[in-house]
Amino acid sequence: MVDSDSDLRDLPAFVAVAETLSFRGAAGRLGVTPAAVSRTIQRLEERLGTALFRRTTRRVGLTVEGERFAVRCREALAQVALAHEEIRNAKSAPHGTLTVTASPIVAPILVPRMARFTGRYPSLRVDLRLTDVVVPLGEGGIDVAVRLGPTGDPNAVARVLMRTRWITVASPAYLARRGTPRTVDELAGHDCLRFVPPSGKPTRWTFKSGTFVAKGPFDVNAGDALLSAVVNDLGIAQIFDFMCVDELRDKRIVEVLADESVAAPRVHAVHASGTVLPRVRAFVDFLTTEIRSGP
Repeated sequence: MVDSDSDLRDLPAFVAVAETLSFRGAAGRLGVTPAAVSRTIQRLEERLGTALFRRTTRRVGLTVEGERFAVRCREALAQVALAHEEIRNAKSAPHGTLTVTASPIVAPILVPRMARFTGRYPSLRVDLRLTDVVVPLGEGGIDVAVRLGPTGDPNAVARVLMRTRWITVASPAYLARRGTPRTVDELAGHDCLRFVPPSGKPTRWTFKSGTFVAKGPFDVNAGDALLSAVVNDLGIAQIFDFMCVDELRDKRIVEVLADESVAAPRVHAVHASGTVLPRVRAFVDFLTTEIRSGP
């Protein structure tokens, strides 16, 4: 009767005898006694129901069946050794594919930094999946999620990457045409551009003095499109400060009601608790350092 587990345990002894053509030589290689090697080969032959070696008082040789079996056994042991090596390498160096899910709104934080990350870890590739739908960790092979706000997952570890603020912005051309609001109440007389999340319910604007139900001619479900609408003079919008660093610097848009600005949800890198894969640790550490050091 064939016992696969026992066969696997006995393969090193069989291969050692096949390569040395000596029970004593195999014993020396394995660090056991010749008698132990002989018993192992006998058990293996009994399970297989065939002789693997021709034994005489002067030499040991492989049978035809033994020669065929030796070829397969060397291949099997090589694959086992390769698997062990891959596990050892996985513990020490990031490699393979890192799958990241993130909201499209944080893409400007991630994408410009990916060349430096992949350059630092040439054996690692990144599969970035942008979606506003919260994908559970582990589903679809997700390693890391970059999310805004609380994670809501008791089995996850979240590291803060960035603190953000809500800022209210408009283009100089729009403000020249419609005037600059000086209070939150004055926003009621302006074209307010709204972001619509997957829930389908436009988000309320948040200020120190309270929330504001924005109304206007343009709703959109993508942050980059909302910013583009502001740049192109459609109206006023409230967005995350990190979305418009370049536009503010180049004066394509300006902030209004700055004294009413408040903190917004933080950006987190989220991964499963427990053993952390090297590729996950490398990515989260890299982002933490990169983002905190500035653009």
